[in-house]
Amino acid sequence: MMMEEWNLTPVEAGGIASYSLFGMMVGALIFAPNPAFFSVMRFIAALGMGGLMPNVISLMAEYSPKKNKVLIVSAMYCGYSIGSILASLIGMYVMEQLGWRVLYWIGALPLLALPFFMKQFPESLSYYVIRKQGAKIAGILNRIDPDGDYKESDDYEFAKVQERAKGFPVKKLFENKRTLSTFAFWIAAFNCLLMVYGLNTW
Repeated sequence: MMMEEWNLTPVEAGGIASYSLFGMMVGALIFAPNPAFFSVMRFIAALGMGGLMPNVISLMAEYSPKKNKVLIVSAMYCGYSIGSILASLIGMYVMEQLGWRVLYWIGALPLLALPFFMKQFPESLSYYVIRKQGAKIAGILNRIDPDGDYKESDDYEFAKVQERAKGFPVKKLFENKRTLSTFAFWIAAFNCLLMVYGLNTW
């Protein structure tokens, strides 16, 4: 439908798709008037999406129980892929009846859950320690370990963490013999995202 409406060749359609799936939603929501504008919006949205999954992985790993950490992170990653597949399968049927633009409006519905996620899901603990938010830290720790009885007045070593946080953040990824693991994580994340987006686009 989209290819017919804009008179796109398969090569042009493939080029547009390569800029990222989520960018499509942005372009559609502001009613992209032509393929060029549509592609630019996809590219801009993809810049944010490129950093989303690695951040989610690190946050999930930080708050997951040590014995189930690998399983939980893997399940999260699988859920992302399964959701993408289901969305594509459902879209094949919905598009026949309502057209392709409605898919992007449906894709925007999860935005309604943002206030819930922002309230219920915390930042990394180091984020709060650097900002000396003892009450927030105690609240999170008490949710993780109800028997811990953590308090705002506890010693969370604010000064020590703030001292370690000084300097260029990216440089710290290569300190304390983390160079190999950093590059390994980058390569793994890149290949996983390449596979997921590539298969979805295909």
